[in-house]
Amino acid sequence: MVALALAASLLIGAEFVQCFVETYKSDPAIACSNDNHCPKEWPCCSQYGQCGDGPLCVGGCDPRSSFDAHSCAAIPALVPSASSGIQVLGGSTGGAGDREDQFLPALDTQFGIYSARHGPKPDAERIQKALESAKMLHYSEFKVEPELSSADYTYSGFLDFDAGPQPALMLTMPPETTGSLLSSARSFLYGRVAVTMKAAPGQGVVSAMVLMSAVKDEVDFEILGGDPEFAQSNYYYQGELVHTRMTKARIQPDSCSEFHTYEFDWNENRIHWLIDGAIVRTLRREDTYDPVLKIHKYPQTPMRLEVAIWPGGVPSNNPGTIMWAGGLIDWVNAAAIVNGGRFQLAVKQVTITPYANAFTQVKPAKLQARSEDSVFFYFYDPDCSNFDEACVRAAPQQKEDRVQEAASAPLDSSISVQPSSTPVSSSSVPTPASSRTSAHSSYKPSVFTITRHENIGPAMSRQNLLYKLRSWLLS
Repeated sequence: MVALALAASLLIGAEFVQCFVETYKSDPAIACSNDNHCPKEWPCCSQYGQCGDGPLCVGGCDPRSSFDAHSCAAIPALVPSASSGIQVLGGSTGGAGDREDQFLPALDTQFGIYSARHGPKPDAERIQKALESAKMLHYSEFKVEPELSSADYTYSGFLDFDAGPQPALMLTMPPETTGSLLSSARSFLYGRVAVTMKAAPGQGVVSAMVLMSAVKDEVDFEILGGDPEFAQSNYYYQGELVHTRMTKARIQPDSCSEFHTYEFDWNENRIHWLIDGAIVRTLRREDTYDPVLKIHKYPQTPMRLEVAIWPGGVPSNNPGTIMWAGGLIDWVNAAAIVNGGRFQLAVKQVTITPYANAFTQVKPAKLQARSEDSVFFYFYDPDCSNFDEACVRAAPQQKEDRVQEAASAPLDSSISVQPSSTPVSSSSVPTPASSRTSAHSSYKPSVFTITRHENIGPAMSRQNLLYKLRSWLLS
């Protein structure tokens, strides 16, 4: 939370190679919160609490603080695929998706292969070509279009590719700048995420790996450059600033001298934090129950992955943040500045494996190839007040000539499905006013309204419910 709350500066102040005017942000800046909604002319509240339009309406747009719940665009999603078996409306063979270890990565990027691919070119051109090859899009170009299926990541700040002995994507922070941020372009509800990275050394420098939802559920690892032998783990529920849940895990060799793989394994009942394959912390949903509010304060809404380097030790930060980060950054004499002119976080590989949930269909991998004729979205019910998991909705967007196929497709056995009184139209999927004419004009969601009233176990674990559901729908 500390990392992402302060990383607003990554989107406000940092630019990559080229200069551009951020016309999609309110000027002067308009702050937004749950008690201070954005105005109609700047309807979307970004993840970092600033009102705007365009790309701020996608990804981290917070429906609770925006002009209204329809201001935020539906969130493109990663869809789970299983390693074997075929699920059909009459049953399944091979048990596809019965266990989490049967799911396959939906996103698996080894950044080292892009490091030297484009040969000797001017730095700006070389970097830009490598970013494009890695399916990375500058966040200012992140819009609500079906073509988003071709983008795997968005980024901001100062990125480079190291073609040395251990090639990697470099998220850098030159002197007196605000760092760099890499985000997955799509979200997922439950899954396993692995990032192989080498943290940035330096007093006051923070390297972060974070899962963040639009309503600020959060799971994180944060590594302080002045304390590289430990990784701090934490979680937050809908942005509640409870700072007593952090725990430390030792890293050997230290996080700045070697690459290590950091993972979150997240399902509806528990979260594991792992380092190099070993579980270092577990949170169970049952242990997050709030007896006063009678809810589980457990991260339970669609998340995106964010990896960042940012300056915790700068005078403009809160004194508590500076102390936590290890003190003020030395922009002149720090070893990383003297030797390389910048602080840098190296990212070698990112893997995201989404699990089945109440909203997704699971198909064998050979049938689940990502294509631009099928894009899946999450959004929030505008009639909800608490915006927890029960408020999440989903719309599998299909081209018109495939609507019938979508309507007759199999459904998860652990969902509650209610036939709509009228077919759901594309207008029920929130999109910002500036992009409604093109974003979903030729797309339609499923004719089912899917609601989840409670976590009821891994999807597809009880196939008999599928038969009951089929009988009910066809009766």
